[in-house]
Amino acid sequence: MELTKKLIPQWVELEYNGEKIAFLCSPLTASQIITARSLVESPATIGEGLMTSARYSVRDWRGITVDGAPIVFSAQALEEFFTGPLLAGLLLQLGAEIINRSKLTEPERKN
Repeated sequence: MELTKKLIPQWVELEYNGEKIAFLCSPLTASQIITARSLVESPATIGEGLMTSARYSVRDWRGITVDGAPIVFSAQALEEFFTGPLLAGLLLQLGAEIINRSKLTEPERKN
């Protein structure tokens, strides 16, 4: 991935209950990366770290519905969406993807 692609929001597509959903994720800033990674590195705060990365990064979503009706994205809707214990696996996937996208490859570091 080119470094410039890491500077613009990108859709992260995941599967939940057999349905495709997507989250529009902005890149993390340097301070956000440090905060999210420090939380994720401790077993006691890994969940908070993953949710923190989602709070920082997610700007929109597709495919999130309740009884077939689409849910409009908002910061509050994001918080409410991830309150259910059945969504821990999805938060793990999303948070890991956000954090992994913030890592630079060796060639990117050299530029």
